[in-house]
Amino acid sequence: MKSLRSSQPFNDFLEIASGREVALAVAKDEKELNEYIKSMNELGFKEGNDASDLLGHSKSFIVAKVEAGKDIYDFVVQYPKGQV
Repeated sequence: MKSLRSSQPFNDFLEIASGREVALAVAKDEKELNEYIKSMNELGFKEGNDASDLLGHSKSFIVAKVEAGKDIYDFVVQYPKGQV
């Protein structure tokens, strides 16, 4: 029987993250962040600039760095399981 998991754990994560819940992926450095962005773009995710962009496309993401601000926090806590 073939394993359901791929050889790329981040892509497995994206399969789950494509649902209705807000997901968080933490990159250890800029190189890993760029790999994440590339993978998401290849799978049809669209990068947004702020929290309102997350509402316009079902497969969207924001790169939130330290200075991301309160609007990202407010967006995430709207979800039932939004434990921040």
